[in-house]
Amino acid sequence: MRAISSGPFVVPRTTEGTEPEPTFLFVSLNNPTDKERTVTVILFRAPISFVCVPPTTTVPPPQPSTEAELGRATVTLVDHESFVVAFASSTPTPLFDQNDILRLVVQGGVANPNKSDGIQVSVVGRQAGTVTQEPTMFFRHKDFIETKA
Repeated sequence: MRAISSGPFVVPRTTEGTEPEPTFLFVSLNNPTDKERTVTVILFRAPISFVCVPPTTTVPPPQPSTEAELGRATVTLVDHESFVVAFASSTPTPLFDQNDILRLVVQGGVANPNKSDGIQVSVVGRQAGTVTQEPTMFFRHKDFIETKA
């Protein structure tokens, strides 16, 4: 099964300097093929582990930890169909918050990042009620990398 990943990214504290942090992560899916395709979209949060030190300091390795799955959606698209999966941080129990490290994985009938042989993916983070999109949370299909399913 093919799988692609956005790689890790941080939810910023503000959008464009004045807007609050993004509260939605929109995952746009498009099936440009002539066949029905199914993908599973999975959002993960990684444990935050960092330290600020002078350049000459030796930093101990981080403790082993695993990502937490925040949400999962399985979507089937017929030929030439599009669909958007929205992960909201404003649910009764927020899925993500500012400064969280997130990673998105799409697996199944997804296209190779350099081809159009399956469902194509793009991602953007945005604050509810605004049109301002967070550029550090924007990933085009070609920005994804292949990973293990």
